[in-house]
Amino acid sequence: MKTSVKTHVLAVGFYLLATVIFSLPVGLHLTDQVVGAGGDPWQTMWRFSHYEQQVVSSKQQGMLLQLVRETFGGAGDSRLVNLSAWPWMWLQVIAGQPLTYNLVWLGSFTLAGYAMFLLAQYLLKRHWDQIKEKEEIRNTPARQIKVAAFLAGFYYMLLPFHVAHAQGHFGAMQLAWLPLAILLIFKILDKPTWGRGLGLAIVVIIQAWTEHHYALWLAVFALILAVWRWRKVIDIMRGKRSVVIWVMAVVIGLGIIVPYWPTVRLVGSGDSVLNLGTDQTVRFSADVFSYLVPAPFQTLWGKYAQMLFSQRFTGNFTESTLFLGWVPLLLILFFSQRVPRQQRVFWLVVAGFFGLISLGPLLHVMGTVTRIPLPYALIDSWPIFSSVRAVARAGVMVEISVAVLLGWVVATQVNRKSMVFALAGVIMLEFMFWPMPMQSARLSQVYRRVSELPGKSVIEIPAATNYTTASRALYASEIHGKKVVGSIALERAEGDSDNAEIRSLPALRQLLYLRTTHVERQSDDFFGQVLAETLPDVLRYLDVGAIVINKDSLSDNQLTVVRQFLEREMKMQAEDFGDVVLYLAEIDKLPAGDGVFLSRDSRWANVGYDSKRDSIFAEIPNEAEVALYNVRGENVQVGLRFDIAPESQGNILVKSADKMVTDLHLQGGEEAKIRMTLPLGKTTLTFINRGSGKVVIQNPLLEVAGVGVEIN
Repeated sequence: MKTSVKTHVLAVGFYLLATVIFSLPVGLHLTDQVVGAGGDPWQTMWRFSHYEQQVVSSKQQGMLLQLVRETFGGAGDSRLVNLSAWPWMWLQVIAGQPLTYNLVWLGSFTLAGYAMFLLAQYLLKRHWDQIKEKEEIRNTPARQIKVAAFLAGFYYMLLPFHVAHAQGHFGAMQLAWLPLAILLIFKILDKPTWGRGLGLAIVVIIQAWTEHHYALWLAVFALILAVWRWRKVIDIMRGKRSVVIWVMAVVIGLGIIVPYWPTVRLVGSGDSVLNLGTDQTVRFSADVFSYLVPAPFQTLWGKYAQMLFSQRFTGNFTESTLFLGWVPLLLILFFSQRVPRQQRVFWLVVAGFFGLISLGPLLHVMGTVTRIPLPYALIDSWPIFSSVRAVARAGVMVEISVAVLLGWVVATQVNRKSMVFALAGVIMLEFMFWPMPMQSARLSQVYRRVSELPGKSVIEIPAATNYTTASRALYASEIHGKKVVGSIALERAEGDSDNAEIRSLPALRQLLYLRTTHVERQSDDFFGQVLAETLPDVLRYLDVGAIVINKDSLSDNQLTVVRQFLEREMKMQAEDFGDVVLYLAEIDKLPAGDGVFLSRDSRWANVGYDSKRDSIFAEIPNEAEVALYNVRGENVQVGLRFDIAPESQGNILVKSADKMVTDLHLQGGEEAKIRMTLPLGKTTLTFINRGSGKVVIQNPLLEVAGVGVEIN
């Protein structure tokens, strides 16, 4: 075996072995558990399974070309595009879940180390070859360069930043693409070739698909490097090889812009899903001490660091973990004088620039958000930058810079093998993260049972309030094929509108959001709607076939209240599956409803029950809506009654679509009555406050003809 090939085999083998050892027992549970915490791993596994099912279904229906157009061709509605699973779909076809996820997880460490090894080795060797006659590195042997590159890769793969994102952020944990892209950029600057241009295009496209934050910072890095080496860039663009650059740019543009065109259209629409606002940017910016404070999951002293420091950081521990290691930083600080000046200055500039960017628009000091503005505040509202939620991830470029500088210091200053081993040991000690959290990937048999039941939807509790439960339920939906009602999984990707209606439905809202006091006391909903009478109609409207209760995700009180309501009030029979209880939503066996229910939108203000006056009150500041649902199968006469509160006046216009229903001019204490024939489905009424003061209604009541009420 040639020496060069042997070196690469040893590098990959070393990083793989180190990954397996440091992450034990991950390697022992590749097929029955999923590595990571929270709901993100479940969502990623769902994407893999969902995309595979889409391909199989589209192929069977002869619609594969349409799927390709919608997935990669920019077709379809405006939406947030997520392509993070597609570069690994070949592995999904071979291995399935959870094995694919776990293998990519292990590979993220192995490949990150190897990619940094390649980058460090190239930079070290390139500059050694260029200036090997100079005194400062004349005695640096090739073996020492390889050792330094090995150590730089080892440092980069074990970074706490990497480990933190590896707990669930599938795209962000893949740190290999950045060093590979940077390596190819340097190679193209040295000598543009078609192979290097194509390689860079592929790597950049994969990076944009897996983690778009990194792709943005890579573009900024490329701009910095182009300015730094502007003479070389001009020479290339004036030469014959400039066509390589132009073709590469076109391929990258098509590979990114075309698949993400639905998201680009979403940006153009000003959708609030993408315009996150300064609050989010500030929250998920890095603290100035983030780079110096050990990770909270560090095995030996992480909990002490968390108690003293990191618990104060804004955002969450994943985004605030940027620890660079004390010993590597001290080595660079005190022993970088023999590093070639151009390399030292360039990587320090890159580290400083992206370190400043990662701090966001306002300076954070030990968790205190000061009023001191930072440069990012100037670009926070720009297109693309305005949709960057986790600006702290710009710190990945700081991590790369420090890894390269560490390689340089080792190559120029560390001559003894014992010192190299000692330094590797220190890195292991500072970055130790054992044990890595894992979750059982085995789903309850309840989902096989749900797949046999009628209905298009299923309610999972607490999928509307618990992100992990919601994400696991989403993954399980690939088994039963039903929509999970009110789930917060994929909430940002799908937008708020899909769940807005669910959140407004009476009885269901109290159940989904575990308003146990309302459920336990059977408090009437808006317009006097009784929970036990309304819920069957809501279940019929949503075509719900079953309700699944995840016992391990509820408190004892929540579990007791929910079960008593379903069993005592709704007369549902329970099927116990261990940690999960199933209730069949057999509409014919549930308490009879009147076939009509009403929901309200978020513009109703100060809605609540006043115990002193024994009445429900609601305020109409400007406009507010109610939606009436008729599931009786025929038109029905309904009436809305309410009083105008004594302290208010009732100058209200009520409209249905563009048609006026009634115009009310009432004094405080007078009663309002609205009668109408309600067609099948959903009818929206808009209440418009036409006066100058507030309108407050009380004692609202929904009446349905044929249910003990005569509507004239």
